[in-house]
Amino acid sequence: MTELKKSKPFIWRIFFITIGFIALLSWNTVLSNFDYFGLEVGNKVSVVLFLYSCSGLIAFLLFPKLKKLKINFLYILTSILSLVFCVTQFVMPQLKPHQVILTSLNSAIYGFIATVLQSVISEISGSQSPDEMSYVSFGNGLAGIISNIVSMILSKIYLSKDKENSKIYFKVVMINIGVVVVFYVFFFAINYFFDKTFKNFIKKMDQPDLTFGNLVTAPVKIDNAKIIRTNIFLLLAMIVIYIETLLILTRLLPGVIFPLTKYQDKWKTVVDFVLLQRVHHATD
Repeated sequence: MTELKKSKPFIWRIFFITIGFIALLSWNTVLSNFDYFGLEVGNKVSVVLFLYSCSGLIAFLLFPKLKKLKINFLYILTSILSLVFCVTQFVMPQLKPHQVILTSLNSAIYGFIATVLQSVISEISGSQSPDEMSYVSFGNGLAGIISNIVSMILSKIYLSKDKENSKIYFKVVMINIGVVVVFYVFFFAINYFFDKTFKNFIKKMDQPDLTFGNLVTAPVKIDNAKIIRTNIFLLLAMIVIYIETLLILTRLLPGVIFPLTKYQDKWKTVVDFVLLQRVHHATD
């Protein structure tokens, strides 16, 4: 286990939140557009999901063997391929009349790659203190929230009147992909700046007796109570972000998202109460 000699810098925390975010972003985007696959491949959509899960299980079981290829190599490779196969996952249903076979095959490969990426990210965060694992978990949750909000907004704008139009649905998922690509660009940028700050951090994880830069090999005492408090705080933070986002969207796009007007005051009261409790706790 390793830990920083000094307090962890901002780029350090953002890096671990970002890798957690990117680990689940693409697949959450697929799940958020589940109706699209149901429209294009019909009742075979269950096969698509099964193959993803099945290949993911195989990847999980094979990961100890795959680690021989080096964590750094797997991290770079699966980061790029996860984006590629996320895009092709949405394109394959359009390649008729073989859309079912192609979508299922893509899903199987995609599931394998995504699981390897998640395992690599767990390996990276697990090599550090419990704080880094909490940052990754927060990023995981954030990926689900953002992908759902983006999908919800686009569906209400483009699909509120015609949910069976394949061309319009494809336009919606392409916009979703565009959003995913933007987040991946941000992810690669964060990796670039992180690598400039902590030279070859992931690459040196493949070396025994890790000692480099301002990191030192040292046992980390695990504070279970702190882990629980941190995760509860991050969970509340995600709920607050989600509710505040909905409140903002219903004001900016009245009638487009869904009628939340009568609940806004109640939700705002709940959010303000949570924030005040956190401030009071922090000042005690």
